[in-house]
Amino acid sequence: MTSTTNVTIALWNRRFAWVLMKFNHTRLIRLAIMFLTIIAACFFTSCRKSSGSAEVHDLSPLPAGIVHPNDRTIGVFVALADPKHQGLAALPESIGDGDNAETNLYWGNDEGLKGIFDRSRKWKLVDKNETAQSEVVLSRRTYRRVGVNLVMIARAYRGSAMKHCIQDFEGAVAHGAFDLVVFIGHDGLMDFQLPMPARAADQRKTPDCMALCCLSENYMKTRLLAAGGRPIVLTTQKMYPGAFILEAVANTWEAGKGLTEMRESAGNSYSLNQKISKKAALGVFSNLKDNAN
Repeated sequence: MTSTTNVTIALWNRRFAWVLMKFNHTRLIRLAIMFLTIIAACFFTSCRKSSGSAEVHDLSPLPAGIVHPNDRTIGVFVALADPKHQGLAALPESIGDGDNAETNLYWGNDEGLKGIFDRSRKWKLVDKNETAQSEVVLSRRTYRRVGVNLVMIARAYRGSAMKHCIQDFEGAVAHGAFDLVVFIGHDGLMDFQLPMPARAADQRKTPDCMALCCLSENYMKTRLLAAGGRPIVLTTQKMYPGAFILEAVANTWEAGKGLTEMRESAGNSYSLNQKISKKAALGVFSNLKDNAN
């Protein structure tokens, strides 16, 4: 609680106590002062929480020993494809079921996060929790980069929980919960608005961040900067956010390459998958510059 809050509560307490003392009700005075202190503290706490700072939800702890003290971390927030609840074109039922992570386009499908990273020779699955962790998080998988101190923790969010997924993504950026924070899915901000996030007072680090969804430069860049993040890969067009892009960029990011190289990694992987020219694929991704708004 801030010093201003403490002073304000103290003034309220003295004023209220003075009025009651005129009636000489000692016990009533004590009870009233205690009640007033609790109410005032709750009021000011509520005001602080509604100030726009993003908060992290559903980050249930990993088993002990999965992440080592010297590891860098990647946090991935995957909003499952769900045409019923999102502005997506119709999809076959299996890959478009936002309540089934195992078959979903963005998770269990061959080009979803689980499909890509389970097959990868550079990443090893070290932990999984396929039991729903909350009403919105359906699955979690944790991978370690082979031979490197780098761990990736990915969560699959129910398709109908798009708002929650984006807010958790932005909250992880605002709090510096990971070294790299990634969103994969439909760009829900094309369909609705959310309060602007803000860098948390206790942000542990300035994280790099990626948003693999349609037009993320337009809809998310300003928000990620406000949350205290450093965007490294964003998009300029409508696109397909396959997890093969994340794999390519994560390997380049881990090697310490710059924004240009990470954009090229994204473009090259997209070119191969979509069978389009490298020039066209590169144009899907923003030409970001450090220290540029």
